[in-house]
Amino acid sequence: MLVNILTVGIIGSVIFTFFVIFMAYSGIASEMRDEEGNFKKTRNWKSFLGGIIFIVFLFGLLFYGNQQFIDSLLEKPKYFELFLN
Repeated sequence: MLVNILTVGIIGSVIFTFFVIFMAYSGIASEMRDEEGNFKKTRNWKSFLGGIIFIVFLFGLLFYGNQQFIDSLLEKPKYFELFLN
């Protein structure tokens, strides 16, 4: 279980780093705030796209980690084991 956590954690950290770099250099993050630094009331397509990509990344990483954990076991894990993973 620890090997799976470390493997998925490293993969997730690398992907998250590239995601943050993409958000910073594409201008999506700056589109979400106004000149004073407050969040805008209206959202444009760039901020909506950035949010969707981030949600897909989070749930995709959880799904991938649990799928790798299930594949590494001989029997089906219980819910608590998947939660800890």
